[in-house]
Amino acid sequence: MDDHRTINDRLAVIDLGTNTFHLLIVDLEPATHSWKEIVRERVYVKLGEGGLETIAPAASRRAIETMKKYRQKCDQFQVNRIIATGTACLRTALNAPDLIREVKDETGIHIDVISGEREATLIASGIILSLHEIKNPFLIMDIGGGSVEFILCDQDEKILFSKSYPIGVALLFHQYHRHDPISVDDLDTIERMLEQTLGDLISVCRPIPLLDLVGSSGTFEVLSEVLAVNHPNPHVSEVSPASFYPFYKKVLHTHYEERLAMPEIPDTRADLIVVALFLINFILTRFTFHKIIVSEYALKEGIIKVVLDESK
Repeated sequence: MDDHRTINDRLAVIDLGTNTFHLLIVDLEPATHSWKEIVRERVYVKLGEGGLETIAPAASRRAIETMKKYRQKCDQFQVNRIIATGTACLRTALNAPDLIREVKDETGIHIDVISGEREATLIASGIILSLHEIKNPFLIMDIGGGSVEFILCDQDEKILFSKSYPIGVALLFHQYHRHDPISVDDLDTIERMLEQTLGDLISVCRPIPLLDLVGSSGTFEVLSEVLAVNHPNPHVSEVSPASFYPFYKKVLHTHYEERLAMPEIPDTRADLIVVALFLINFILTRFTFHKIIVSEYALKEGIIKVVLDESK
């Protein structure tokens, strides 16, 4: 976000996540502080498939090929400006600088790797744009492959607490999902780790009598597809917490092959969805939630908001 060029009309935002690379092309409308969506795509690159310490050669090749396709798409739609943002895996992998350099050489696209704190702030900014008629304090939970961002806000959308934790689902899967189906011991180990890691979040949220859980990315999209009971606007759906538990119990102790056969679970999510659901369940059972809100907006929309703010 340190690019100080004059704002242009057509912007591409690329989110290079640990599991998924996203491309969003928009026409900016600074006068109304809004935008028109032109292209929205995603590719399951699985950058962290071998863990977050080193990007595997196959994952690196997929990343470069995806970025080449995104560059072509940007050229096709005559994009004036590209903002490419790297998150957890590109923050931590020892060979991430090599991949970033190769992407620059192959496509001309510079990847800006942001901190976890900056990621959380941008996610909150993007998600809040999609919310309407907030009645309760809400906890934003953005599940990524390498990190999970939690942002606690009051009903006036003021941020009370914001933090990025290195507990993304790719990391949980590689470190703790040792058996298939996942074992009770595996789950106990994850739970103990989460209790310790999320201690500060638990302390901050515990005094609040009623919250809404606002989820974005990954498994929350699956919950929206399977369990949504209401769509307040085109970018948001609502899920009852009570409906989560039967689905969670149905999936928790399944084999990978069984999950692949479930029509409600995309093949691309079948490996990581167990630990993701366990993570959501951990949060749901720690506090009292009125409803689960699933937002289509997240990091990319937060970046667009920053660009529009800079154009004022």
